[in-house]
Parts: sequence; structure tokens; C-alpha cells
Amino acid sequence: MYWGGQAVRITVGGLIGPKYVHMKNTIPRSANIETVDLVSFFLFVLIFVALLCPPEKLQLPFRIAFLMITAVLLGMLTWALATTRGVGELIHTNSTAHGKMLSWNAVYGMQTFLGAYGGGVLGQSDWTRYAKTPNAALFGQAIAATLAICITALSGILITSATAKFFGVLYWNPFLLLNHIQQQPMHPATRAGTFFAGLGLLASQLALCIVLNSVSAGMDAAALCPKFINIRRGAIIITVIGIAICPWNYVTKATTFIV
Repeated sequence: MYWGGQAVRITVGGLIGPKYVHMKNTIPRSANIETVDLVSFFLFVLIFVALLCPPEKLQLPFRIAFLMITAVLLGMLTWALATTRGVGELIHTNSTAHGKMLSWNAVYGMQTFLGAYGGGVLGQSDWTRYAKTPNAALFGQAIAATLAICITALSGILITSATAKFFGVLYWNPFLLLNHIQQQPMHPATRAGTFFAGLGLLASQLALCIVLNSVSAGMDAAALCPKFINIRRGAIIITVIGIAICPWNYVTKATTFIV
């Protein structure tokens, strides 16, 4: 939900302008979050809860979200390559690691990849059970998902490399890149571009939170106590827990995982 809040921050920042982007911070530094981020986070939660609907009615909204995030991906890629007139130097930079270090870095990379997508893989059965035939989900799992992941990763590398030439900083996270763009002088084109990019990311984060966080967990909660909890109630319970754990700490403070 934290990244959903960041999507709201980018979208509203593009709509309202500097007054929202540079909102005065009234929260202590120890909270690990600023006022604008906290406001955006709760705005996302309100939107998310309002849009919760039964799993069997999510197909059309997910298709719309897919089209929106695909447009954002292609738009950001085209903008980055056109602005810098090339892919940047990062794509041509040789590895600084060699031998065992390079091999272990490759292993760490694969572990990071598996960790990122492991949760989604485990939750596949929550959704494939709605398929009309046993093999209906194979195309999406074996081909569509693989292509989407590879194309997204390649686009991310190209965007990071190209924008590094322009901004002088490597931004691997699209939310951080768009936030950085909004910290620059906000011309009408900048506001419009970041607004539509943020809107696409918002649709994507809503879809991800529904698929991976709320409905899947709501199904499990409903299975534990079906007399009192349905999928929607279970999803809301998980959402409340998600707010209570202050998810921004997991992003801004690495020691949260080990303390």
C-alpha cells in the first residue's frame, strides 16, 4: 500500500502542482515519513477500500489497469530515449565484478527475483480456480507472465540508463524517478506527464493490492472463520493490519526486518 500512496502523491502532485508536491512537513523525522506521503497513503487506502469488489467481477478492471500501466511503460520508455537521444552509458558499462564475485552477484540477483515473485506464484491457485478449464491459466502463467516480466525489466534498465544521462542519478524505481521529476520546475508538460504516469501506476498498484494482498488474504481469512468473515471482510481486516504495521518503515528503514 505504501507504493500505492506514492502513486497518489505523483498523480495529485501533477494535478494540483507545487502546492501539493512541496507540502510542509509537520511529522517528526523519527516517523520515517513526511506529511505529503502520509496524506497520499491514506488517500490510496480510501480509494482501495471503495473499489473492493467480488473476485469474479475483477476481470474488466484488471484489463483496464493492464492497458494503463502498459501505456505508462511505453510512454516513459519513449520519453527517456527521446529526451537523451540514446540509451545512456549504463547499458554499455562493463561489470566491475569478476570471477566468484560476479557469479555470486548473479546468484543474489536470481534470489531477489524469486523473492519478488514468490508470493505471487504461491497465490496463483486463489485465482486459477476461477478458470473455466484446468488448462485455461497455462498461457497466462507460462507465456504472458514471462514475456511481461522480461519486457518490463528490460524497459526499466533502458529508462534508468537513459535518465541517468539526463539527471545524473540512477533511479531504478519509477516512483522515485517521477518524484524527482516533480521536484524540478513544474511546467505544464511536466505536470501533465507525471499526472498520467501516476494515474497508470495508481491503477497498477490498486490491481496488485487487490490480487496479492487483500482478496487472496481475504480468502484465507474467510476459510478460517466462514460463519463471520467473507472475502470482503477478510480483505478489510488485512488492510487494517497493513495500516497498523506502518509499511513505509519497511521501505525507508532496512533494520525494520531484523529488529
